[in-house]
Order: sequence, then C-alpha cells, then structure tokens
Amino acid sequence: VSRARQCEAVLLGLTRLDDERTLSELERLLNKVDSDVAVLDAPPGFELTNVTRVLVPVGGRGRQHELRARLLGSLRRSGRRDVEFLQVLPESASDSEVALAERALLRLARDEAGGAPRVRVLRSGDGRGAVVEAARDADLLLLGLPRARGKAFFGEFALGVARSAPSATLLLSQGK
Repeated sequence: VSRARQCEAVLLGLTRLDDERTLSELERLLNKVDSDVAVLDAPPGFELTNVTRVLVPVGGRGRQHELRARLLGSLRRSGRRDVEFLQVLPESASDSEVALAERALLRLARDEAGGAPRVRVLRSGDGRGAVVEAARDADLLLLGLPRARGKAFFGEFALGVARSAPSATLLLSQGK
C-alpha cells in the first residue's frame, strides 16, 4: 500500500513490544518501504490531540532529524505543546562537556522545534533509566530507531525505554 500510494510516511500502531516475531516483521517492513515510518505504542485511551508535553531524547547519532522536525512542527501547529529535548551523558562528564552538550542541544532543538524548546542534559550511569524517569512528566516520547549498515532496527535501548516509559512512545524511522 505504501508503494502503490507513494506514501511519504506510514504510521503503525503497536500493542506488543515484547513479541519478537512482531518486531522482526516490523523491522522487515521498515527496511522494505521507502517512506518514513512511525510506530506508536500508546496506552488505551491515548489521544494525540490531548498531548501537551513532548519529550525528545537525543543520542546524537540518528537520521530522524527531518522526520522529527516535521512531526514537531505538525504538533505545534495543532495546539500548544511544551517540547523538551533531553540528552544523557555519562556520570563522568565534566561541567564543560555538559555545557557544550547543552549548547549543541539547544541549537538542534531550535532547528527542529522552533520557538523556545526546553533542553536538559543529565549525567547518569543508566541512560535508559534516566530517559524513562524523565518521561514520567511527558504525554508523548519521541524516540529515533537506530540503523546499522543502512538497515533500521528496534535497538535494545529504544525497546527498553518504550517498554518501561509511562507515556505514549512514538518510534521514528527515516525512510531511505
């Protein structure tokens, strides 16, 4: 259907992040379609129109910047949204490394979200746990899916966060 309709983006709902067979099929799909793919894992009753707080964890290595920017722009046009970009550094990060990361994250956040997005850089020995804890204050978590050798996949970090986060999670994969 994606090819026949030449879709720019495909949104899929996912109810079982612990089903390896389903994840394997989804990974195959991610790598067959040329379009961007977003996979939503949300609790019952979730309504995108009710989202006011969005958390965007950034690891700095993904290709989802354009897709994420389009999504954030769409969310902002449809209502007031508070967007926070988050980066987790190792506990050993120096104050100057944190300050440098904050400046870079602020530039990225302004490019992608416009307006006055909030940024936060944390030090932690448990990046996954830090993101899950930060997601407690969010209605929607935007996570990029990793790629290796040009192939998208559900990495352990993204799956672990999505499985544990109390908020709805949108997993993003930039098309080919």
